[in-house]
Amino acid sequence: MNLDPDLSPEELKIFLEETEEQIELLDENIVKLEKEGDDPELLQEIFRAAHTLKGSSAMVGHDRMAELTHAMESLLDRLRSNTLSVSTEIIDALLYGLDAVKVLKQDMTSPEESDLDIAPVVTAIEAITSDEATGEVTINAKVTVDRTVLEDVQAALAGGQNVLQVEVSFDSKSDWVVVRCLQVLTELARMGNVVTSSPTAEEIDEEKVGFEMKLLLATHEDRDTIQGTILSIADVAGVEVSPFHPEEPEKAAKERAGALLASRSQGQQTFQSVRIDVRVLDNLMNIVEELVIDRSRISRIGRLLQDKYRDDGLVRQLTQTSNHIIQIINELQANIMQVRMVPIGTIFSRFPRLVRDLAQAQHKKLDFIVEGEETELDRSIIEQIRDPLIHILRNAVDHGIELPEQRSADGKPESATVLLRAFHEQGNVIISVEDDGRGIDTDRVKEAAVRKKIVSAEEAAQLSPGEVTNLIFLPGMSTAKKATEVSGRGVGLDIVHSNVENLNGSVNLETTVGRGSKFTIRLPLTVAIMQGLLVSASGVTYVLPLVSLVQTLTVESHEIQPIRGREVIRVRDEIIPLLRLSTVMGGSEADTGESDKTLIVVVRAGDLLLGLIVDALMERQEVVVKSMGDYLGDIEGIAGATILGDGQVALILDVASLARLLAQQTSPDVTSSDATPDAADAELAEAATP
Repeated sequence: MNLDPDLSPEELKIFLEETEEQIELLDENIVKLEKEGDDPELLQEIFRAAHTLKGSSAMVGHDRMAELTHAMESLLDRLRSNTLSVSTEIIDALLYGLDAVKVLKQDMTSPEESDLDIAPVVTAIEAITSDEATGEVTINAKVTVDRTVLEDVQAALAGGQNVLQVEVSFDSKSDWVVVRCLQVLTELARMGNVVTSSPTAEEIDEEKVGFEMKLLLATHEDRDTIQGTILSIADVAGVEVSPFHPEEPEKAAKERAGALLASRSQGQQTFQSVRIDVRVLDNLMNIVEELVIDRSRISRIGRLLQDKYRDDGLVRQLTQTSNHIIQIINELQANIMQVRMVPIGTIFSRFPRLVRDLAQAQHKKLDFIVEGEETELDRSIIEQIRDPLIHILRNAVDHGIELPEQRSADGKPESATVLLRAFHEQGNVIISVEDDGRGIDTDRVKEAAVRKKIVSAEEAAQLSPGEVTNLIFLPGMSTAKKATEVSGRGVGLDIVHSNVENLNGSVNLETTVGRGSKFTIRLPLTVAIMQGLLVSASGVTYVLPLVSLVQTLTVESHEIQPIRGREVIRVRDEIIPLLRLSTVMGGSEADTGESDKTLIVVVRAGDLLLGLIVDALMERQEVVVKSMGDYLGDIEGIAGATILGDGQVALILDVASLARLLAQQTSPDVTSSDATPDAADAELAEAATP
């Protein structure tokens, strides 16, 4: 690749970062343009991005990218000038060009240059641009020119020349108007470049002239010189010379003026933002994590010293100092967390193009609506949630949305709606994908699950509607009759489920046949530091993520009853299956002495409620999540570990994994909050009968 040999690594890095920003902006806004039509502000933003790409790529010597973006810029200019209207063909051409720009940008960071030939891409874009190239365009009330000459005007302005409008009127009694027109044309050509004229040189030769003449002149001469020269020609009754700015409405002129003023005052302003390498952010986060651990230890030691040496003056000073340090750590943690927060729109912006292309490939019509792009999430989660959302959107378009004729036959609008939404709720981020398509037929799901031997026919018959729906999250599960390029191979939604669980989140599905489906993903704001409840079982301390906690209960032992070999308890109208944490983790039951009380922590995994029997509740605490790496491997029920204030290592519970353990050990009809209360009552009554 032939780049500027004087380009420094730092300059290349800046170019790549800025190019990526412009590409993302174009990717989102070009698709938006198709829906919003000839929006002047949106067109201006897209044009500005393409113009920026053209200029920066030319500056670093990337000639192919400059040529390609120049073609895109020319097409966008036709849209801005209203000589073309937005159409599917134009949007396709712009996206075709943008895809090629992405490849060219990737070449700059790849060890091998692609063999991309941009000629067909440029030709496809220029074919649209040239469709009406010979049509006349009214620039303003004074000058009418061919569209092709605008490039000459822009080139002259870029080269530092003045482009002037010249209007000449002749004496109506003159018999030499043809000669006078030729004289004006000759004099102005001597002083610069006559971009266009009316009448033209050919019309003057054919004596097709009137008593007025209008011209555009690119020149370095001033207005007075030009005016004086033209007035010296015989039979000229008047001449008006004024500056010409192509297609610059009042609003654009104000924008240019504002930009000029801003550039003049830039030296007096301070920068309000800087670029930070993500590795620096990660290192800062690691430091904060260690400080959070030490914060807990400082707090604990301070409490112990206060209890032991309550009246000691030095201890009081130490306590005050430690409290101040803890406050500073809290502020530092909050600021670092804020720096790591990224608007979820950074990934949402890529989905309109994806959805559009999928819908067009399948000849489906839909309106894709995105809400809550400003919702912030830790960058580590942002990076990991993209693929699950892609799988859900692909399934919505492929499986959920019907063809226009089918929707019309069912009494629905031909154009479907897919809504992608994000918002904060109780310290979590909620992301939902909702469509008004065909919904999920639970009977077909059960048939597919039995056919693929995921469940037996007997088990399938006992499943509640909610449990049937959740079967689609299992590996290998698909109701598609044949695989397509989009879906139907039995992969995708199981990845959604596992990826969301790995983020300590949950995913839930609501669906109604004929009305549509809604996927809801609940995520913590960050996976690095979490709020947890410390519990103990068999002398081992565990951390239960507060995001999964529903409530804690203390019950009489006789309230726990067996159903089909598993312990359950009824809480209001729900039958909740139980797991003894000490048994699951391979420990022994604690000696409760004479107590007949049992402590239960109720947690939620998806739409499943689960009760964990523990020995004691300790305290709520903010903990740092540490991976166990290869030392212990993957342990069912454990998501990681943390270091407590006393230096003790505590294991962090994986609620979703515990729910899977329960499902493996329990019949389907007692593993869901959808279990029928009457049936459960009957079993409880039967179990309680001596």
